[in-house]
This record gives sequence, structure tokens and C-alpha cells, in this order.
Amino acid sequence: MLVEMKAVIKKISAMLMAFVVMFSTMSFSINKHYCMDHLVDVSLILPAEDCGMDMMMAETTKGEQVDATPCCSEEHILIEGQDEVSPAQDGSSEVPQVVIAAFMYSFSLFFEEETPERPEFKDYSPPLLIKDLPVFYESYLI
Repeated sequence: MLVEMKAVIKKISAMLMAFVVMFSTMSFSINKHYCMDHLVDVSLILPAEDCGMDMMMAETTKGEQVDATPCCSEEHILIEGQDEVSPAQDGSSEVPQVVIAAFMYSFSLFFEEETPERPEFKDYSPPLLIKDLPVFYESYLI
């Protein structure tokens, strides 16, 4: 049992470390489109869709004089991940295994089934039900 638990803990710690490395090296961008200082669209990785005001401004400027300040704005936030990942220098892998073992033990306590104690009546046995009386008399609580 203990050997199996250690094997499971090693697998979980390896997967956890793989996710940490993957998310720390991943880069992505957040694109926002504002129209008249109101947020219209937010997009991850892809460009945010515009509200169509730029096309309307192009159509009305043929012969009319319109204020040249644009009403729309774009905001791009780039979150860059690490370029290089190096292994730890101290080499102590005991601490994460102890932490993961404590987590697994405390997490498993949430799923223990509690068996409610039923009172036992030594001198009295419950009556045998021949018919289901509420169904027989068709009386239901609503």
C-alpha cells in the first residue's frame, strides 16, 4: 500500500511540475477594443473585433467635415513567458513529495463516508409492511 502511494505521489508531482513548466513558458496576448471609452470586445490570442465605427467614419467623410479624432481605441497586453528553464540546484525533491503526500491525505479525508448509527431496538421489531398504505389510500403530501 505504501509503495503504491509513493508511486502515485511521484506521478502526481511529475505531472504538477510539467504543468508548472508549461504555463511558465507560455506566452499570450490580451486584446481589448474600446469604443467611446466603453469596452466592446476582449480577446485572447486573436485580435479583438471592432465595433464598425471606423467604417462609418470613412463613409461620412466624403464631403462633410468631421472631427478627426477617432472614437475607438485598441489596447494590447502581451504576457511573455520564460525563455529558458533550468533545473533546481539544491536537488532536494523530498519537500514537494511530503507536501503532496500531506495534500493527498487531507484531500482524501473529504471523501470518507460516514456511516450513521442506527438505533437498534432489541425488544421491538418494526411491523412488516404488507401494503404501501399511502399508495393504497392514494393520499400524498403535496
